[in-house]
Amino acid sequence: MSGDGNQLLQKLDEFIRKYYLNQLIRGALLTTGLLVASFLAFAILEYYGRFGITSRTIFFYALL
Repeated sequence: MSGDGNQLLQKLDEFIRKYYLNQLIRGALLTTGLLVASFLAFAILEYYGRFGITSRTIFFYALL
């Protein structure tokens, strides 16, 4: 019986590790995608808007 219990705990631990690794990868991809999308949006706005120094400064600090 204790062998079955240990095996169950090992499988549960393996599942938990895979679950949180999946969550970490998903979060990293989402963060990277949002950063790239915001950079592209600001770059396109700047290209077509031809803003002044104040607007460029705001865009710069918004990206940081």
